[in-house]
Amino acid sequence: MNSSGVKKTRSQRWFIAAIAGMTIGIFVLDSFFPLGFVVPALYLIPITLTTRVRYPLAPFVVAVSSTGLTFAGIWTNWTSPVVSLQLGLFNRLLVVLACWMTATIIWYTTQKNAREELEALVAARTAALRQSETTLQSFFNSTDLMMGVIEVIEDRPVMAITNRAASKADDCTDHAPESLPPALRWASDAPTFWMPHLEAARRTGKTVHVKYEIPSVPPTALSGRIMTSALSFIGYSAAGSGLYAWMGQDITESMHIEQKMEANRRSLEVSQAQLRQLTAQLLTAQDDERRRIARELHDEVNQRVISLAFEIDDQLQQLPELPAAARAALQVVKNEVIELSDQLRELAHRLHPSVLEDLGIASALRGYAQEFEQREHVRVDLTLEEYQRPLDRHLAECLFRVTQEALRNVAKHAGATMVSLVLSYHDDRIMLRIEDNGRGLTSHDRNAVQRGLGLVSMGERVRLLDGTLTLTSDPGSGTCLSVSIPFTGISHVQTTHLTR
Repeated sequence: MNSSGVKKTRSQRWFIAAIAGMTIGIFVLDSFFPLGFVVPALYLIPITLTTRVRYPLAPFVVAVSSTGLTFAGIWTNWTSPVVSLQLGLFNRLLVVLACWMTATIIWYTTQKNAREELEALVAARTAALRQSETTLQSFFNSTDLMMGVIEVIEDRPVMAITNRAASKADDCTDHAPESLPPALRWASDAPTFWMPHLEAARRTGKTVHVKYEIPSVPPTALSGRIMTSALSFIGYSAAGSGLYAWMGQDITESMHIEQKMEANRRSLEVSQAQLRQLTAQLLTAQDDERRRIARELHDEVNQRVISLAFEIDDQLQQLPELPAAARAALQVVKNEVIELSDQLRELAHRLHPSVLEDLGIASALRGYAQEFEQREHVRVDLTLEEYQRPLDRHLAECLFRVTQEALRNVAKHAGATMVSLVLSYHDDRIMLRIEDNGRGLTSHDRNAVQRGLGLVSMGERVRLLDGTLTLTSDPGSGTCLSVSIPFTGISHVQTTHLTR
């Protein structure tokens, strides 16, 4: 009970106590001051005050008390010299009759007012219910979703409220109000099909989702459609029947779209796998071609150039009578040939460093870093851990090519004066970190770098070994390239392509 109810109850108690006290006071007045008809008539006042009391029988209770006290007053003042006993008795009978008539009138008026208020309340509630039903129906009809309220009568579900979307059907459909909408009626074995689901919703208090397909026999407007329904228990009707909220949806088109999307996704995965295989083959072919060209440059072309230098030197020694001008010209040619040999050897080393296979990745990176320092005049700080066993050829070549491309980008774009190169091993992974102190990358530079072939090539090499490549950079804070590759990153399929 709220505070206002407590206050009303308390005020009623005080009012009843006041009526009782007034009634007793009138009796005392009647006993000690016998005034004939006037004093007993005062009992009409507490009876009239019962109109403010909420209890319907309060007027009769006060009338009974007043009647008893009125007749009791005869014995307290019958010896009065003012009024005779017969006249006092007659007067008191009139007072009693007036009290009961007043009590009856008050009770009847109170009951009439109560009935009128109840009828007005019932009419207002009925109008509110009708308005709510109209509003609910309008809400139902304003949406394309199929929805309604199901009532279970005698273990059989029927629709209590439904919207237009749920009632659409072909011309041969029975539109009886007690029937279910087509989306429910055309389910296999309906309405028996729905009773276990409705019972589950009532028992658990949770929404039950049902997915089903409408059979093609007999043919209907929804034949072959895939439907989904949500059932929720919402309470009981006035007759005690269970009420359930229902929402249905035709998901046939969305199912078809999902199936197409799944087929497209599988096709895309196959295409991506084929693209990865092709990329692996291209990178492998590129590395093999580099290795072949480096070998031919070193073993064939460079050897022939060196032989040419020796031949020139032999001619200088066998022909001492050559003029000084010719001897000087041959000496210049010899020097050019020797310089060409050095350049060919350096080019072969860039294409494929033999030290990578002979001494390992650490020595190859150290040699390339020294060559980079001499060529670009950028200091390289090396932290290279040695590994106890030789790395897989593809893994070592991936690290070397990534370092080549990263240092090339530093020389071309970063404007750095120092580069830190760290090679480390952590459990089952090998880590490569290349960081410079250059100008960093703006958002525009980052987009250009990410679209460039250099970063794409590095990322593809690392990804083929199940590794990750991360590029972080802020304007003015340099750039950091991090590579993490598992030792077991090369799969059987990729190895097959890489070793062809």
